[in-house]
Amino acid sequence: MPIQVSQVKTLYVDIPAVSETFADYVRLIVVKDTVMRIELCAIRLDDPNPAQTGKMYPAVRLVMPIPTAMQLHELLSQHLAELEKQGVVKRTEALLPAEPKH
Repeated sequence: MPIQVSQVKTLYVDIPAVSETFADYVRLIVVKDTVMRIELCAIRLDDPNPAQTGKMYPAVRLVMPIPTAMQLHELLSQHLAELEKQGVVKRTEALLPAEPKH
């Protein structure tokens, strides 16, 4: 039986050499077995004038157990709700699937 992280007494140790990675696009999310894989990408424009063409590069491939993905979801939801209250972000209506035609 795997050990739950919440059952382990831990001490956070920062590693300053771990750099931040910028990503502006979520390209892929795959759930398989007990893990979720997320690929985040960075888009680089070839030449902003005149055509808007560019390339997408993988910035990070993040793999985490499902409970960690659930924790990430909860934390992101809390932060986004706070940003929405502050007026920094605005929630958009999700597109609903079209009604089936009979």
